[in-house]
Amino acid sequence: MRNAYEALPADKQGEWFETADALAHKVRHHLCAGDIVLVKGSKDIATSQVAVVIRLVMRPKAQRNGHETREE
Repeated sequence: MRNAYEALPADKQGEWFETADALAHKVRHHLCAGDIVLVKGSKDIATSQVAVVIRLVMRPKAQRNGHETREE
């Protein structure tokens, strides 16, 4: 995939990451409430780690810290 990324004109390139773990650390800084994200990849490169981080980041802060609150 790196070759495909590098073949794009610079103004069309986003960011490229060597590993899913590297992307998982970076993706949290690009998300806003209401964003819709498609995570596509293979189990071989552990893209599920990215989905886990997205789910965690998009939770309310109280839930992220392990202190789930319920509205009644």
